Amino acid sequence: MNSFFFEKIPINKFHNASAAIIIDSKKNYLLQHRDNNHKIFFPNYWGLFGGAKEKNESYAKCLIREINEEIGIQIEIFKFLFKFSYNLNFKDKMKINRYFYEININANLKRNIKLKEGQSFKFFRYSDLISLNLTPYDSYAIWLHKNFDSK
Repeated sequence: MNSFFFEKIPINKFHNASAAIIIDSKKNYLLQHRDNNHKIFFPNYWGLFGGAKEKNESYAKCLIREINEEIGIQIEIFKFLFKFSYNLNFKDKMKINRYFYEININANLKRNIKLKEGQSFKFFRYSDLISLNLTPYDSYAIWLHKNFDSK
């Protein structure tokens, strides 16, 4: 078990967020190798791009902003997939939502990716994800995407 599970993270670090399941034309998944900084959730893990929603910001606007901040591309077309809700009432905290969207990335956008957050990024075949340290919520989201894709 990773040392993350033994670290105390303040409850106020939990935020509503948006995340992108970004896939290329070969159905490979784009993942971020998260920074090795123990002040963030799941340091040194692989995960989806995305992040915390700002006050009065929609989840879609959050997605657009986060993708631009993290990999420097402007997205216009994306599809809402599903939402995870975490009820943190046991800690006097409201419900936390994480919205997941699908982005199909073309060759032009793929060439223009410039990493601005994290250690690195890489496209992975679904079958290669088993060998990665994936954040648990992103791992489940990718599994749902792969197994319940309506296409």
